[in-house]
Amino acid sequence: TPGIYIEEQVPTPPEKPGGYTSNLLAIIGVFEKGPLTEPVIVNGLTDFVEKCGDFTENYSGSKAAYAALQRGVQTLAIINVRGDMAKQAEITLLDKEAKPTLAVRHMHKCEFGNSCSVEVQAGNKPDTFRLILRTPYGKPEVYNDLSTPAHAVEKVAAHSKDFVVEELAQEVQPGSNPDVLAETKLAGGSDGKPIKAADYLGKDDPVTYKKTGLKLLKTLPQVTDFVADKYISDQFSDAMLAAAQEMNAFTYIPVPDTSIVGAISMRQNYDTEFGHFVLGQAKSKSRGWVVPAAVYDAIAHVLCPVQDGTAGFWFGDIESTDIPLTAADIENLTTNQVVCLSWIVNEKRENAMALQSDFTLAADARLRQTYRRRVNSLIVRDLEMVTTPYRSKHLSDGWFAQYEIAIRHYLDKLKGRSDDLNSEVIQDYKISFRRPDEIGNVDEAIEELRIKLFNIADKITIRLMSAADLTA
Repeated sequence: TPGIYIEEQVPTPPEKPGGYTSNLLAIIGVFEKGPLTEPVIVNGLTDFVEKCGDFTENYSGSKAAYAALQRGVQTLAIINVRGDMAKQAEITLLDKEAKPTLAVRHMHKCEFGNSCSVEVQAGNKPDTFRLILRTPYGKPEVYNDLSTPAHAVEKVAAHSKDFVVEELAQEVQPGSNPDVLAETKLAGGSDGKPIKAADYLGKDDPVTYKKTGLKLLKTLPQVTDFVADKYISDQFSDAMLAAAQEMNAFTYIPVPDTSIVGAISMRQNYDTEFGHFVLGQAKSKSRGWVVPAAVYDAIAHVLCPVQDGTAGFWFGDIESTDIPLTAADIENLTTNQVVCLSWIVNEKRENAMALQSDFTLAADARLRQTYRRRVNSLIVRDLEMVTTPYRSKHLSDGWFAQYEIAIRHYLDKLKGRSDDLNSEVIQDYKISFRRPDEIGNVDEAIEELRIKLFNIADKITIRLMSAADLTA
């Protein structure tokens, strides 16, 4: 019968979060359109075109995104970059007395806005007008029976994905509506000056608090892997690796030098387990585009289960690379911890490109295994999510019991105690807890967590959040 009913349910321990299935790849680069101070999450090729523009030769970020989405990456985080003086395309609409009444602008600072258009028609009702806004992709936006310029501003702000409208009329009075106008393109849009390393590094506006570039990417804690669309500078490569460590993520650095000797020499400048140094450029069969091999390295690690690595993962759309490698070259690069692409025979007995070597840039031999680094990162991220429901609660015995159950439930699933064979990520673990009266917050509840990985003789120690950094 009608009424309000309350049912109290006993919460169950959280399931293991997505783990490796929740990998999120971010690409920082130049795209045809899109905001500069907001990250864009895209799901698939169609969604990308709607939010970031077409896949074109002119935009290196779009080429990198196409390589990822075409190979099977489902979701991307896009960080769009522009040079100084980038401008929005716009047009000023005039009333019947040739006075400015409305400014129509493309939403983002980009040259793409110049390909968009506006049309003004008479509305169906007396003293109203119809505003039609078009982009090269998708259906036109039609705003009918607009009574005043302010009405147009309100409707476009509520519904448009590509345009903004500003009222210019000094005072609202009969006749201030825009006059009829045939379809006319916007003008003045610009991608700005040539992009510099500083544009990729990004800015942090002290007034609006809006960020751009790499600074914006670092506001996305869910990102597990990120890559730039091309080599920018040694300074930016250093910043990418520092950001990866700060975010507990993984990054892939394109080698600026196209020679094997140069790559090995430059590799000596780095000592970190949070990234790869990747040699070469790869040309696609389907589009003929050239994309850094670092992008393909990122794709492989996002799509491969964390415990399986990238062995046997291949790219069918790569036609060739700029550097042909011999077996001796590959061995030399692997020894020096430089990743590269070369030919293999896949399970279909076809020639295909695959990654060779999978070492991090760590000088310490114990920290060179990418597998180790990514499992470590996975566990820390997932444990932070598992512990989220237990924050800001009284540290009672009941709280502690639920907390311990949730942690052990997650770790047991990592050991493969599930019908899902892919959950077999670790071989074993040992954990000890502090009592509630011994701690001040949830981050101190785990005294020590030691994880034994498959195929690695030594163990890794996991420490959470406010505790010390991860150590071997």
